[in-house]
Amino acid sequence: MQVEIQNITKQFGSKLALDNISIKFTEGKIHALLGENGAGKSTLSSIICGDGKATNGSIFLDGKEVSIKNNREASSKGIFIVRQRPLLVESLSIEENILLGAEKRKLQKKAIKEICDKWNINISMKKKIRDAGGDERFYTSLLASLIHKPEVLILDEPSSRLTITQRKNLYNNLEIFAKDKCNIIVITHSPQEASLYADTVTILEKGKLKNNFSNIDDYRNFIGIEKTTELNSDFSNEDININACNSKENKIVFECENVSYRPKYRSSIEKVSFNASSNEITIIKGTSESGLGTLEDIITGMAVIIDREKRKSIKGLIKLFGQSYKASSFDIKQLRKNKTAIVASNKAFRASAPDLTVKELLTAYCKNKNRNNEAIRIIKEEAIDCKITDKVSSLSGGMLQRLILGRELSINPNLLILCEPIQGMDSQSINILCKRLRKIANEGKTILILTSTDFPEKYCDSKYILEGGFLSKC
Repeated sequence: MQVEIQNITKQFGSKLALDNISIKFTEGKIHALLGENGAGKSTLSSIICGDGKATNGSIFLDGKEVSIKNNREASSKGIFIVRQRPLLVESLSIEENILLGAEKRKLQKKAIKEICDKWNINISMKKKIRDAGGDERFYTSLLASLIHKPEVLILDEPSSRLTITQRKNLYNNLEIFAKDKCNIIVITHSPQEASLYADTVTILEKGKLKNNFSNIDDYRNFIGIEKTTELNSDFSNEDININACNSKENKIVFECENVSYRPKYRSSIEKVSFNASSNEITIIKGTSESGLGTLEDIITGMAVIIDREKRKSIKGLIKLFGQSYKASSFDIKQLRKNKTAIVASNKAFRASAPDLTVKELLTAYCKNKNRNNEAIRIIKEEAIDCKITDKVSSLSGGMLQRLILGRELSINPNLLILCEPIQGMDSQSINILCKRLRKIANEGKTILILTSTDFPEKYCDSKYILEGGFLSKC
């Protein structure tokens, strides 16, 4: 099915998210929709799949103008989307989520098995979604679309939760699926990903159509890179001197000693020990199923708040600026008292809230300051195109990420705990952030990063990996 959009405009209040966009997506190809955060990629895809309505403009399917009022109408026309954050029912199993709303369930169960075998997807169908990792949630949403044999398949940042091996396998299968006359649109912020896997590339910039490459070789020539065999998020080739800080003595600022925790709805961690020092960036890599979310809850002081029933099961010690605490009583108050910046992995509901205004988001720590001026200062410093009266729900993931970081840095922290700090960012923003963090560390601060993505490790001093609930130093 061919999808053509003509003169699409989308207005959110005073903000023009899409400005007169016209693009044609032909069947049988993988189309990359590329751009920085806030460029309008997700807004455009939401209009195509019925999750949003354009202010002006038209959509044509196989040359016929259509009106897509909602997601159900889109799916009836063969258009399905796999979201970056899938809308799943936590209390149901993976299989039950896939089959929600499906008819002829016995046939669909057979179809699920056939697709899993064909696409080399190995997940436990009986596992509850609340216990599922990021990759399992992605595959659940993907399978829920594939069993309906979509004619148009939209994937929003599909590789953000996948390993390199899983990513290669996904795109190999997408290529085969496209050749079977499916129209595949992939939203990505990665030029490498677009260059490596797409047939066409459309670039959006601040809601406008910047470039459209119908030939992938033209795009590769445009950005000056050749097709590679591996996707690497370490984008810059510049030499980074991680020891360029100063002669200050490195002091251990944050330390976990034999911390164990078996939460009710997350993976457990066992006897985790590590430390983070001043002048350094310490990185811990893992996945949700390896216990990364559980570790985040512990070190950000949230575990004792959200799981009061099982707080006694939290074992071990946490040391903060030389003061020892039982892990079972360590909460966010101790961190805040010691000027700790915290950026949670859940930006939308833990680090902020959708119904807040940008001003309310950015001035949470303001006391005697002029709140308007402080919010405007952070917006300007982070170079975000928004107003203090805008709702947080209107921001892209990357914009929200940068504003939250700006808010946390406004307290001039001694310790920064950053969870999934590059999630949703484009390559340029990642480079800017990493250099910024390196500069902060070189000024004597302590930075601790928890991530499931390919954070550029050349910026880091100490590296750990979390596997199966156990932590080891790299």
